[in-house]
Amino acid sequence: MRTIVRANAFQSTTPIVGRVRPARDRIHDARHVIEAAYCDLFVTADEGQARAAPKLNPALEAVRFGELISTPEPHKE
Repeated sequence: MRTIVRANAFQSTTPIVGRVRPARDRIHDARHVIEAAYCDLFVTADEGQARAAPKLNPALEAVRFGELISTPEPHKE
């Protein structure tokens, strides 16, 4: 419930304070974080979602997808 309240406040105040139009994908970013509220980890490749997650739910750790994947070093002979 706290995440939903924070998402609503985030959705409302950011455009008002910044005097800008809300971003088209902001609602989707918030929805994904709300749906992940009961998870321990939120993995995303979307930079906007990664920035929004701790604002909407400080207890939810946001990890960028690229941080999970490591490319193996080429084999040297």
